Amino acid sequence: MPFPDEPLDIRVELQIGGVWTDITGDVRTREAITITRGRQDEGQAADPGSCSLEIRNTNGKYSPRNPLSPYYGQFGRNTPIRVSVPGGYPYLAMPGGAGDRLSCPDRASLDITGDIDIRIELTPDEWRAGSLVGKASGSHWSWSLTMGALSGGDLVPILAWTEDGVTIRSHNPTTAAPPRVPTGRRALRATLDVDNGAGQHVATFYYADSIDGPWTVWEVRTGTGTTSLWSGTAPIEVGDISQVSGDTVPGRYHAFEVRSGIDGPVVAGWRPDDMTAGSSSFTDPQGNVWTVAGAASISDREYRFHGEVSEWPPKWTPGEHDAWVPIQASGVLRRLGQGRKALKGALTRAIAGQTPYAAWWPLEDAAGATQGASGYAGGAPMIATGDAAFGSEGAGGVAAGLTVSGTNGQAFASVTGSPTEWAVSIVLIPPAQWVVDTVSPVIRWTTPGGTTAVDWSLYVFPDPSGSVIAVLEIADRNGVIVLNPAPNWVLNNYLTGPGMPIHLAVMLNQFGAQVLLLVATNGNEDPLSWAWVDTSAPVTSIYLHTAATDTVDTVGAVAHVLVGGRTRWGQMLALATAAQGHAGETAVERITRVAAEEGIPLDVVGDESEQVGPQGLATALDLIAEAASADGGALYERLDPPGLRYRTRVTGYNRPPTLTLDYSAGEIAPPLEPIDDDQLVRNDVTVERVGGSSARAIDETSPLSVLPPPDGVGRYDESLSLSLFDDSRLADIAWWRVHLGTVDEARYPTVAVNLHRHPHLIPAALATDIRDRIRLDGLPPYVPPGPTDQIVEGYTETLGLYTWRIEFNTSPASPWDVAYADDPMWGRADTDGSQLAAAVTAAATTLSVAVTAGPLWTTSPAEFPFDVLIGGEVMTVTAISGAASPQTFTVVRSVNGISKAHAAGTDVRLAHPAIIGL
Repeated sequence: MPFPDEPLDIRVELQIGGVWTDITGDVRTREAITITRGRQDEGQAADPGSCSLEIRNTNGKYSPRNPLSPYYGQFGRNTPIRVSVPGGYPYLAMPGGAGDRLSCPDRASLDITGDIDIRIELTPDEWRAGSLVGKASGSHWSWSLTMGALSGGDLVPILAWTEDGVTIRSHNPTTAAPPRVPTGRRALRATLDVDNGAGQHVATFYYADSIDGPWTVWEVRTGTGTTSLWSGTAPIEVGDISQVSGDTVPGRYHAFEVRSGIDGPVVAGWRPDDMTAGSSSFTDPQGNVWTVAGAASISDREYRFHGEVSEWPPKWTPGEHDAWVPIQASGVLRRLGQGRKALKGALTRAIAGQTPYAAWWPLEDAAGATQGASGYAGGAPMIATGDAAFGSEGAGGVAAGLTVSGTNGQAFASVTGSPTEWAVSIVLIPPAQWVVDTVSPVIRWTTPGGTTAVDWSLYVFPDPSGSVIAVLEIADRNGVIVLNPAPNWVLNNYLTGPGMPIHLAVMLNQFGAQVLLLVATNGNEDPLSWAWVDTSAPVTSIYLHTAATDTVDTVGAVAHVLVGGRTRWGQMLALATAAQGHAGETAVERITRVAAEEGIPLDVVGDESEQVGPQGLATALDLIAEAASADGGALYERLDPPGLRYRTRVTGYNRPPTLTLDYSAGEIAPPLEPIDDDQLVRNDVTVERVGGSSARAIDETSPLSVLPPPDGVGRYDESLSLSLFDDSRLADIAWWRVHLGTVDEARYPTVAVNLHRHPHLIPAALATDIRDRIRLDGLPPYVPPGPTDQIVEGYTETLGLYTWRIEFNTSPASPWDVAYADDPMWGRADTDGSQLAAAVTAAATTLSVAVTAGPLWTTSPAEFPFDVLIGGEVMTVTAISGAASPQTFTVVRSVNGISKAHAAGTDVRLAHPAIIGL
């Protein structure tokens, strides 16, 4: 018999000696296992997850330093641990690596040559480009369904096929699916009509919540000419497709079908009921034998915790009759937040991540240094003399630089290993005020092996119009200027903002008897180029002169001098983005990049996010959290596999509930205690951009405004500093924060469910994660009427042999319901002002409504029905008549269970007004 009649099949595993080892038999059952995740105690950020349990240790097996333990030397601090329970439904676990697949061999029924219908349902670890399913190997490519990215990054399915086993044809949607279902479990479908009767073929793409539909058309693509499918002998492969290069979409695969003909008979397919957890093969209803390969597996395990055991404190009774180890495991956030130093500047990290150049001087040395260390071990330093000083304030992706404030300051370095055809680059951190200086070059380098051009000087200063220009002068061995190829190299078009670094680069290429010169600013190659008869030669020395002929600082600070071969030109220009600290990349791009650079396992739910400012000097976790704060999403520990997950702000909009609890059916465990308090109230918000301006938003009209009671609640102010790309979003973000902080409804700090009493809720509860919604229905009459949706911010889960309880920490979901164009519920703008023109009884179905501000209510039959809120009662409006105010509303009463009389003058509003999302 299943749980709760039988004990809950809890499985606890430790990674001992690098292998997951089941230690469930040693876990003491007298104490329940307690797991916490997400935000706790009404906090503002996700806490490290935790898992507490006790392990029996009478033989010293779990004492790391006990030589008699069979695990001696194989576990210790930060040993990985995971806890799982059965989920009820088997699935194909697809890690996404090479060779990870489920396949069945070819047979006659699978040799489709005409119309085809392919369907698959999965919960991806992340939606990304990669394989899903196909029948393609060697020269026997029949068909495949994969995910790919459009030019803007949106993911779409791609249906590919061949007529001859080799020559690939394909179709895909040209737009992303509606954002209503941005993440999570989804079914995809692609059909191919090989001959539509008009000399064409048609590919149609669909999506749905389930493989059983109902299906929504994503896009129809029509191609010229009829087509056919190569039957081939390839197996059907779910996951890694032999003939398709690239990644596989990782996650859980729940169901698959391929049909011969559109809506035709299923020739291969499986559902959860066809599989048995733990088996390596099964037979589908059509007689196809499926076998897993690689790291793919058939599982029903739902991981409730992945973490690390940082300490092993042995305990025993005085008589030594009992011994145990109380474990307090933590999620990865704990380790990532401890003992970490700030990362180096973005440009330093970017250069270090490339193949070494001939020479590199970061010049980010501390104040007091007399030489700039080479960026490479064993490299010669750059010697500073005179009034040259290190440790200037950095900007963008540059941590610091070298400045010169006198007439005798310079820096010098010899260059060895420079190729004959070369590229040189430097980064400037501009001064507060540019000064004309045609005497002291920013950088000078020599190429004594050249025929004519041997001495190169680059100047940067403002011209009479105020534009910042660069001038490159080239001299011969006698110091005579022989070439001035770039007299008006205007930088303004490529500058990214006041005080932001300027990345300048020069490249020389031998082109027959001539040399070709190119210049670039902030990664943008100048459209002009210059060529003359000469012989290119290696760079042998670098000089930096950053002072004018007096004591005025002319170009601020310099940093990151690079010398490399001309073949590195493209890579050198690509560094300009890092020089800006990657300013302008999205929060998702920042989070993903930093995590990848630091080897932090992380996935992202959603794509659309805010642009962020320059990457500063901070720990990897702080940089990730900073980007998450700028976007307003949620950063938390994922359940499986271990690591972090970032959920963008946009993915929180208008999400359907993953778990619905009916209080009247006893599905909500006591205590359920809504609170009307000021814990979350913020009605006066100032948002400042790091290194920029600020904006302030004040609510002066709502019931939770800054006005004194009873018109408001008084002032609750908040000030925050965010790393944003520019100032244009400050006001919008400030008002969004006010919107979140003035939710006029009760909040439910904790919502609990006892799954041992309501096991039918287990699948939905297991599918509910951080920032998902739960819906509370059937609420008692002494609390605000429902249903009400709540956002899961975190939870505490208790697992026992016969008990299973989850206490969700929640916040109101209503502010995350935002406008969608043409949506029947969320696509309606609210009235500017309306009220009852006459009193109504509790049973009246006809209302007289006066418009006090703005346009009249719609009378178009196509716009009905919709809901209004009057005095706390939700009514459905089925018709409106009247060409002038007051208008007559025909309504259905008591939609939310409230029915009462309403006085004249009672406010009339949409129950679900369109609120523009951030």
